[in-house]
Parts: sequence; structure tokens; C-alpha cells
Amino acid sequence: MKGLVEKIRARYSLWEPGAHIMVACSGGPDSLSLLHLLHSERESFGIRVSAAHLNHGLREESVEDERFVESFCRENKIPYLADRLSKDFW
Repeated sequence: MKGLVEKIRARYSLWEPGAHIMVACSGGPDSLSLLHLLHSERESFGIRVSAAHLNHGLREESVEDERFVESFCRENKIPYLADRLSKDFW
């Protein structure tokens, strides 16, 4: 997987060494896998990594998703930013 990410990064010039990558993390397998890979390989990629989660409040499970992402980030020492939309937003 690391090799594939590196090929895509190089092909599309996605980031330069020293870049800060903030991963929008829903809590699903795709975004968590990307966050985990980039965080695990941050030194070899020469990047800083953080995560952001937006709880849209559209599903009852959304609070669980938010807590899961926060817990994952805390356990892995990944800087984390979260916010919630109010019910009035919708």
C-alpha cells in the first residue's frame, strides 16, 4: 500500500516534503486506513499528519463515529480537530 501511495503522490505531485496533511476522517475503513498509513509513514514521506472529523448529526451513530475517530487519534498521538453541525443547520 505504501508503494502505491508513493506512486500516486509522485505522479500527481500531491505533496512536497515538509507538508502538513490533514486527513478528513469519517471513521470508516477508507479514511482510517489512509490516516493510519500516512501517520505510520510520516517520517519516510517527510510529512506531518493530523485528522479532522465533522459530525453532521444526520445519524444516531454519528456520535459513535466521532468518539471512535477521537479515540483512534488519541491512542496514536495524531493531532485531531473535530466539530459538530447544529441540528438547526439542516
